[in-house]
Amino acid sequence: MNQNKRISRFSFAICVVGTVIFGPMTVYADAPLLEEVFVTAQRRVQSVNDVPVAITALSGNVLRDSGVSDIDELTYVFPNAGFASFFPSRPEISIRGLGTSESFLSTDQQPVGVYHDEVFEGSRSVHMAQIFDLERVEIARGPQGILFGRNTTGGAISFYSKRPEDTLGGYVRASYGNFNAKEFEGALNVPLTDKLAARVSGIYKEDDGWAENVNLDNDIMDSESYAARALLEYTGDDSTWVLNLHGSDYEGDVNYYFSEDIQGLDWDEVSQRLDEAPENIEAFGAILTGNITMGKVDITTITAYEESETSSIEDYGHGPTDLNNAGGFAQFNPWVGGYSDDYEQYSQEIRIAGGTNKFIWVAGVFGYYEDVRSTFSDGGGVGTIGLDFNGNGVIDEPNEGFFLEDDARIWRQRTREGAVFAHANYEISEQLSVLGGVRFSITDKELEWQYTDLFSGFDYVPKAYRDTNNDVVTWRAGVEYRPNFDSFDTMLYFRYDRGFKGSGFNVGGSDIGVLLVVDPEKVDSFEIGGKFTLLDQRLQINAAAFYTIVKDYQANLQISTPSGGLAFARTNAAELETKGGEVELNFRPDDQWLISGAVGYTDATYSEYFNSITLEDFTGNKASNTPEVTAGFSIEYFHTFSGGATLVPRIGYSYKDEQEGRAFNFPEERTASRQVVNAQIKYSPASEQFYVSLWSKNLFDEKYYDKKLDEPFAGAPMQKRGMPRSFGVAIGSEW
Repeated sequence: MNQNKRISRFSFAICVVGTVIFGPMTVYADAPLLEEVFVTAQRRVQSVNDVPVAITALSGNVLRDSGVSDIDELTYVFPNAGFASFFPSRPEISIRGLGTSESFLSTDQQPVGVYHDEVFEGSRSVHMAQIFDLERVEIARGPQGILFGRNTTGGAISFYSKRPEDTLGGYVRASYGNFNAKEFEGALNVPLTDKLAARVSGIYKEDDGWAENVNLDNDIMDSESYAARALLEYTGDDSTWVLNLHGSDYEGDVNYYFSEDIQGLDWDEVSQRLDEAPENIEAFGAILTGNITMGKVDITTITAYEESETSSIEDYGHGPTDLNNAGGFAQFNPWVGGYSDDYEQYSQEIRIAGGTNKFIWVAGVFGYYEDVRSTFSDGGGVGTIGLDFNGNGVIDEPNEGFFLEDDARIWRQRTREGAVFAHANYEISEQLSVLGGVRFSITDKELEWQYTDLFSGFDYVPKAYRDTNNDVVTWRAGVEYRPNFDSFDTMLYFRYDRGFKGSGFNVGGSDIGVLLVVDPEKVDSFEIGGKFTLLDQRLQINAAAFYTIVKDYQANLQISTPSGGLAFARTNAAELETKGGEVELNFRPDDQWLISGAVGYTDATYSEYFNSITLEDFTGNKASNTPEVTAGFSIEYFHTFSGGATLVPRIGYSYKDEQEGRAFNFPEERTASRQVVNAQIKYSPASEQFYVSLWSKNLFDEKYYDKKLDEPFAGAPMQKRGMPRSFGVAIGSEW
């Protein structure tokens, strides 16, 4: 799409939003107020309008009604977000230009932290496994390295499970759609005693896939998954304890690669050699959270254990090849890849909070241990693949008999981290407050790496060891100002954050010369914003502008190897600057309409980026996975019939600008802008305990790309295409 057309379509969308929101309408004096949303972004309960952070907070019901069921769909509901991934287990999220590209490996560190019930999830494969029966999700943009830590230089996405209650209740929901998509979700809340309550919930999803492999004449992109969670909550006189046990399982096709270079194929067709390219993810975790009141001090302790196993296989050669000798090993052309990860993490956090009306503080300690065992093979010659007796490619742990490609990189990375932190707000006057925080972190990482033949045990490269240590201080300083306006409430703020993303290792190469230690990134971020409540709490507008500079940016570069070749490696090679802003609003003009909207702008540019090997200067190039403009809005209309039944149609629109695939800014890897519309109409009888809804995602069947990669070894550009239009019906009951 050319630039003028892109601007025209976006301008039209903004005009529609403005007409709907600011066009002629009557604001009734007895109209219901906007629901006040409470968050814990500063580790204490506050209204989202009182937090000096650009933050989007959504309830679990809003997520469900918005159709959010995956990490890429989540990035449509808040501004200045980008997403790209070929694998469900390896999402690449960016916020305000800070993200990663070509991030296939389990040890790649993400600048956007994902948290479940205040526990950092180090494994990207389980980021969306527990997205059901939620109380809310909070998306805080910008560095959050004081109270969150763990490399959250881009932002923090925090999911909060719905807690047990003291009344019997629950819900069930079933949905069926095209592509034979089935989904079942439910929860049951049971009070056991006057101090003990339990909540059990789960979700199951299955579909037949939306694309076809014309080479083997079968459907692909299918998936099946389930997840469950059990919460047990004890409420004493001075303490509350919650035990959270959760697990999940996912089986589905790795996102097949599509190519425009293969002529004669439709949008939803590929020509691949494998009947299936499966990805399997199994996960389990346990969290024990305690909140204890001792006089005027509140103590929070969070103990957590998480584990996951992931295995996947991919075929990015595009060409059909006969697979014979089912049940044994078959030889075929190169460029089939496989991954296997075994992940464990332990964490402990203890916080103490207290203060007065004018001075509020929180301090704590944090400990973290992570153990990742990985095997990675990405082709490079005639390969060997294990086949089942139906001739399907399969992958499993290496010690169980077969793994894709006999030559592979195997590594184990262990991370130990300890931190102490403190954060405080002090009210100088009724209008003026200051805030500040500091965190001291010590991180130690050890790597054991080898390039070997999995079947013969022959090491192509002797086993190697690397280690790195970081002692880092991060901090925050800011000011809040609340002017006295008669007609509306206002909170203005300014904030400075120093953040960091820890050092790591470049483990994906087959030459020991590429086994580099990558130094930490240093992030300085400035944000100014305001939160405005108008029209007697019926209109909320939040706005922020930001400027961020990242030094020693961990970028993908080409480097020379000792064997005389070139290889891609993650090194400290660049300086990145991002600047922009966002505006969010919620408007309830009367008891029938609810309107929400957001617009974001990000200019993320490399201020210094020179490849000394290829002598290419990428200074001035755009950061990857970063749309310059994002926008979205949703409109809900609540109609009540005379008998008490309700009908609620809802439409949601989102726009994402074009984005670069990698920092090289290759035109072949650039994804075009997209406009996606979701819709739903929901009917409830007078009892309000039952409902039925018709829904559609990507209503107008927009054809778009999530990711492109142009590598000569693949024979053709590799593409992940967005899901086409889906639609269906859902029924549910709540009690």
